[in-house]
Amino acid sequence: TNTMSRLLTFLALLQLVSSVLLEKEIACNEMPANDIRTATCADPLLRDEIALGLNSLPVRLSVVSGQIPSPPTCGSWCATAPDPASPCKMDEQVVPCETDFYCTTTCALWSMFTGSDRPTQSCAMFSRFDGYPTSGVELCDEACLLPEIRKKRYPAPTGHGLGCQIGTCYPAASSMTHLA
Repeated sequence: TNTMSRLLTFLALLQLVSSVLLEKEIACNEMPANDIRTATCADPLLRDEIALGLNSLPVRLSVVSGQIPSPPTCGSWCATAPDPASPCKMDEQVVPCETDFYCTTTCALWSMFTGSDRPTQSCAMFSRFDGYPTSGVELCDEACLLPEIRKKRYPAPTGHGLGCQIGTCYPAASSMTHLA
């Protein structure tokens, strides 16, 4: 029951943060472009990440809260999906994951991180742990991570903890790839 109450508290907090961010985005969209207050609004490119399917939080919350029933498995379905922001469940044969929250992503993110090219991601995507590169990646050794971001306390992005480049402490999506 303690775990369940923690999960419910976490989900309530995420929903609150999402609603505050959505209210801010609506307010930003209603301001004239020359209004000095628009400086407090997010960069339009970052706001577009949700529409482009490059931010998985909205679909994760929708699946966990039951607003979206079990989404289809990512993979070939994404090639015919109506929208890159369409939610899908990670194919665990390709990307091992745990729980509906961590196993839910978007077709855009799935295509980006399971493709043959090394993905690049924005700083915002990196800070949200939206990336889960699959090529040349292994779970980070705990010695590489501060206690606050080890799997036990922060299992993002897939429920198993952070990925590092094989044999290094470099994050999976680091620009330091060429040095490994």
